[in-house]
Amino acid sequence: MGSKFAASRTFNAFGFRTVISLTALLAAIFLGINGLFTAETPLFLIMACLLIGGLFRSMAFSGVNAMAFGDVDDADSSQATTINAVAQRISMAMGVAIAGGILEISSSFHDGRLLVSDFHVAFFGVSAISAPACITILRLPRDADAELTARGRKRRRVEPEEAVAENS
Repeated sequence: MGSKFAASRTFNAFGFRTVISLTALLAAIFLGINGLFTAETPLFLIMACLLIGGLFRSMAFSGVNAMAFGDVDDADSSQATTINAVAQRISMAMGVAIAGGILEISSSFHDGRLLVSDFHVAFFGVSAISAPACITILRLPRDADAELTARGRKRRRVEPEEAVAENS
């Protein structure tokens, strides 16, 4: 509950475009950090990295979902929810398939046996594929979140004097 409150305040303060692009990049970086773990890595450090990476990933998903449904009418929200859920499942399945393909290719270089280093390569590979998502988000117009954030609503609010001048 506290994280949703913090996310809402963060999106309102900095805007969806900025927050989603940054959290998507940080989530990808923390995914790559998993490739640095070894048997000697302290458990608390692994848990901290997983927690922080998960928080960034959650905030990115929350922002993308909010923007995806921002323009959907109430009558269409059920269908949009279904389509969005399927699209998210497909993207996660593709991530798993890509990681599996990377593991297969990496293990083929040494008799097909999986080694810890193969998992490192897979984490780095999926991280490298995920990171450019922030570029896609940055290509959105600066005011793409105008209807979703208090900051955007303030920017778009027209003062009564301005409205009279525009209609004259």
